[in-house]
Amino acid sequence: MPTNLILLRLGHAMIPFSNRFITGYRKKPDLYGPFWVLTTLVATLFISSNIYCFLTFTTDNKQALAVSIKLIPIAATVIYGVAIGLPLLLKLIVNLYGTAPILGQEAHTTVF
Repeated sequence: MPTNLILLRLGHAMIPFSNRFITGYRKKPDLYGPFWVLTTLVATLFISSNIYCFLTFTTDNKQALAVSIKLIPIAATVIYGVAIGLPLLLKLIVNLYGTAPILGQEAHTTVF
């Protein structure tokens, strides 16, 4: 991806409800967006938990101040599990139980 296209997309993202943003992304949408949003949330949870540990550290605690790397897989599992698992679970429930047809419309069956 050329640098000028990246800068153009970053500039358009500053005002996402403008017509230039919509017309620019309608042609070639960025499908990595959801991945990076979730990954940013995982990194934010990791950093904020370590900042919390640093701010609450006292010398009489007898524990050494260390970075807690073991929290990254837990945070990733929770964030990605909620973001991917919850929509899949809702889709499964709707497909299993279905919805009542609206008057005047045919009932459609959806294959999962």
